[in-house]
Amino acid sequence: MLVETLRQVIVVPEDAIQHGPNGLFAYVVGSDGKATAQAIKVSQIGHGEAVISDGLMPGQQVVVAGQYRLQNGSPVQATHMPPQSVPATVASSAAIRTTGTP
Repeated sequence: MLVETLRQVIVVPEDAIQHGPNGLFAYVVGSDGKATAQAIKVSQIGHGEAVISDGLMPGQQVVVAGQYRLQNGSPVQATHMPPQSVPATVASSAAIRTTGTP
């Protein structure tokens, strides 16, 4: 049953959401190719996706796999994944995906 349609929201794969001692965060890949933990607020999670209410901007890349190998400043180099994984990209240290708005 459809209850509400959210518009102009930031959506990331649920796998990007990490739980830390200070709350939720996601690793964001900067223009320098390095991952940085960034605090986020999630308003909804479902069907493998999370709606971010604070902490991310559209177009930022977030790590969706391999976070256990990362720490602030870890280098991440993106390469393309096969079509069944679109629009994700893979990195040498982790898989990353670009945030978007539906």
